[in-house]
Amino acid sequence: MDSFMWNIVLHVNPKCTKNDIVKCEWVSQYDIFIQFTNGNKVIYDTFKNGSRYYNYDPNNITEEEWKREFKIRLNNYLLRTGYSQNDLAEYLGVNQQAISRYCTGKIMPNIYTIRKIAMFFNIDYKELLYQDYSV
Repeated sequence: MDSFMWNIVLHVNPKCTKNDIVKCEWVSQYDIFIQFTNGNKVIYDTFKNGSRYYNYDPNNITEEEWKREFKIRLNNYLLRTGYSQNDLAEYLGVNQQAISRYCTGKIMPNIYTIRKIAMFFNIDYKELLYQDYSV
């Protein structure tokens, strides 16, 4: 593990030792996934300099958890690229209220729309969806 990633780990868990880490890797342009031996999983966002727990059960992820993960990722891409909800709505040919509902997790777009959103950001559509990064 390089010094940059180790500093991120220490930012997330200051009392951590290298023996406490199961996995630490980049999972997107800005995100680092950290899995600890105690079972905690964290995504650290280097763009926002913040972390969030990522402790979904990959075998039993709920619809609400899928929506939550999608809304977090969609909002992050809007923030990182500087695009607005209106920009995305115009590209998709929908109104801004539809994008707002995606961004708040009220509704989840269908896979066709998810792929179009990914094209808008020039990313793989999987980057907008929950993925199990754990070992």
